[in-house]
Amino acid sequence: MDENEEITEEQFYAMMESTGTTAEDFDTAVKDMYGVLYSPDGKKLIRFTDPNVTDYMVQPGTEIICAEAFIIFDGNMENCNRLERVTIPPSVKLIGGGAFSGCKCLKYVNIPPDLNLLGWGAFRACYNLEIDSQDPELVFENKMLIDRKNKMLLAYLGTDSVFTVPDEIEIIDDYVFFSCKFLTEVTLPENVRVVGNHAFSLCDHLVNIHLGNSLKYLGNNSFELCSKLESIVIPDTVTVIGAEAFSHCGALKNITWSKNLEFISCNAFYACDSLETLELPPTVKEIGDEAFQGSWHLSEVILPQGLEYLGSKAFAFCSQLSHVVLPESLNEIGGGVFAGCVSALNVESRSPRFIVEDNMLIDYATYTLVSHWGIGNQWITLPDIIQNIAPYACAELVNAETLNLSSGLLSIGEDAFEDCTKIARIVVPFGCIDTVRPLLPEEMRDKVVGE
Repeated sequence: MDENEEITEEQFYAMMESTGTTAEDFDTAVKDMYGVLYSPDGKKLIRFTDPNVTDYMVQPGTEIICAEAFIIFDGNMENCNRLERVTIPPSVKLIGGGAFSGCKCLKYVNIPPDLNLLGWGAFRACYNLEIDSQDPELVFENKMLIDRKNKMLLAYLGTDSVFTVPDEIEIIDDYVFFSCKFLTEVTLPENVRVVGNHAFSLCDHLVNIHLGNSLKYLGNNSFELCSKLESIVIPDTVTVIGAEAFSHCGALKNITWSKNLEFISCNAFYACDSLETLELPPTVKEIGDEAFQGSWHLSEVILPQGLEYLGSKAFAFCSQLSHVVLPESLNEIGGGVFAGCVSALNVESRSPRFIVEDNMLIDYATYTLVSHWGIGNQWITLPDIIQNIAPYACAELVNAETLNLSSGLLSIGEDAFEDCTKIARIVVPFGCIDTVRPLLPEEMRDKVVGE
C-alpha cells in the first residue's frame, strides 16, 4: 500500500480479520525446524509453540503474523514464552492483535519498514522490550511506541506509577494501557481527542485519571475494571460514553458529567457499587441497556428533561434505589428497567404515556407492562388493560408464586419471567387458556389454570 494512501475503515477491519486464525489454519499448518506453525504457502505465521526457544527469526516471505501468535499459555493462563529476541523480515505487512502479548522475557523486536497494520495490544505487558522500528513513522522512545503521522500512542511498556502522555498525542489506541498494574495516576494532554476501546481496562491500581479538554470520545470498556478509580471529570467536549466504559469500577463515587453529554451506552456504569446519587445533565438523550445495572448503592436518580430513551434493565439490581423521576420527554423505556429492585422503590412519572401503579410501570400507548419490581412479592396480578409483557418485565420477582394474567394478552417478550423460579400457578380467565398458554415459556405452560 502506498505510504500516502489512507487506509479506509473497511480496509482496516479486513486486515484485522486476515490476522485471525481458524481451525482449518491449524489443520493444514506446516512446521518449521522449531515447530512454529505456518500456512502451507509460508505467508502466515500462525502459532509459535516452543516455550524454550529464546531467539527466533521469522521466515523470509512471511506477510502476516497472526493475532496472539506468540502466546503460549501455562496452567495459570499466563504466557510462559521465554523468547528474548524476535527478528521480523521486511516482507511482513500485518501483525495481529496481541501477537506478543505477555512475552515478559522479550527484549528485542524489530518493526519492518512497510508494515500496514499493527494490531491492538500487540506488545501488551512486554515491559522488558525495546522496539527497533524500521518504519520512519513509528517511533519507540521512553517505552512508548508512537505513530507520528497519526499522532497516536500505540503502546506503553513502562512501569511508572505516575505517567503523563506526551503533548503531541491526539489518540490513545485500543488496549494501550490494558492491565497495566503499575499505574496509579495518568494525565492526558489537552490534544487527546479519543481514548480507545479497553485503553485502561484492568488498570486495577489506577486511582486518578486526568482527561484533557479536547476529548470527544471515551471508547468501549475504556476504564472497565479499574477497581480503585474513585472519581472522574468528563470534559464538556465528550458527547458519547462508550459501552462498558466504567463497568465494574467498584470505587467510583464522584462523577462530574460533561455538559454536552448525549449518549450513555449500554453497561457504561454496570456494577459501579459506590455510586449513590445520579443527576445527569439536561443534554442526555439516551441511556443504554443495563447502563447502571448492579450499582446497588445507588439510592436516588433524577433523569433529565430531554431524555428520550431509557434502556432495558438500565437500573436493574439497584437494590437500594428509593426514588426515580421519569421525565415527560421519554418516548421509549426498555423492559425490566427496574428488575430486581425492592418494593419500596418510588418511581414518579411525569409522562402521560408511562403510568406507575402497584410497583408496575405501564406504557399506556401500547398497553405494555414495561417493568414490575418488588422482590418480596408473592403474587403478580396484571391489570386487565395489559396486552403485552415486555422482555424482562417481570424478571427477578424471585418470591412470586402465583401469576394472574389478563384475558387480552397478545404477547410475552423474551425472558419476561427470568429467574421467577417459584411460580407454581398461572391463573387466566376461562376461555383464554388456549390463547395464553402458547405465549408463555415452555417450562411454564403446564402451570396454567382457568378461573
